[in-house]
Amino acid sequence: MVKWHRVTPQVYQALVKVKDELPDSFFGQLEWMNRRSRLAHLTMSSWLAKTSQSLKAQGIEFISLKGIGLSKQLYGESGYRQSGQSH
Repeated sequence: MVKWHRVTPQVYQALVKVKDELPDSFFGQLEWMNRRSRLAHLTMSSWLAKTSQSLKAQGIEFISLKGIGLSKQLYGESGYRQSGQSH
């Protein structure tokens, strides 16, 4: 259900505080999913930064309306909201 609703980072942040009270197999899988999500966000952040630099070098302004750009605006960091490609 966490994966389906793309809320891995939020669930991980909430449950990491009580991980000792959870089954190891459950928390291990959640931790793996969170790492995978963070890696995908790093990859997308790198791509967005390169794209931004290329567009700015050509005098083209743009705004990011979805994905990591929206996550950064809503949560203050890009990895806290999963995007379509990061599940």
